[in-house]
Amino acid sequence: MLSLLLIIGACAVVAKPKVKDLRWSYITYIVRYITWPQAKVNPVISICVVGKSPFISLEQDTGLDQKTGYITVGRHYEQIPDIDVLRRCSAIYFSKSITLPQLSFVFSKLESLPILTMGDHRAFLRIGGLLQFTQKGNKLRFKLNKSLLNDMSLKVHPSLLRLSD
Repeated sequence: MLSLLLIIGACAVVAKPKVKDLRWSYITYIVRYITWPQAKVNPVISICVVGKSPFISLEQDTGLDQKTGYITVGRHYEQIPDIDVLRRCSAIYFSKSITLPQLSFVFSKLESLPILTMGDHRAFLRIGGLLQFTQKGNKLRFKLNKSLLNDMSLKVHPSLLRLSD
């Protein structure tokens, strides 16, 4: 009986993912519904994480999306790397360890490049980010900067637009 309780307890722990784990799942899900201008030439979607990573391990996290044909590759940089390195990213998640002035500087250097920028800062969309994660209770949500997405030639599938706040 005790072993049955331990198994049920272990399943309960596994069944309820943490918000940070959900965030990585959201990111890998969201990139499936974005079309980059260079996607026909380069099917590799490089997802970069900048700052202290809230994710367990994404270095060399590679996957093939059967639906889109995209190959996703995860990369992590503890500090903000050279801007030329960031320009090779398709999507960048900025952790809260990166300050708003640092973000403003990076956004000014990346300007209108088709890079999906994501973060959790309250002012993320206001300073030029494209996707801001929000949390209401235990629910993870996201907001999109729709006008800036259009300016950067990133096409967002309508179903993703409907899911955003």
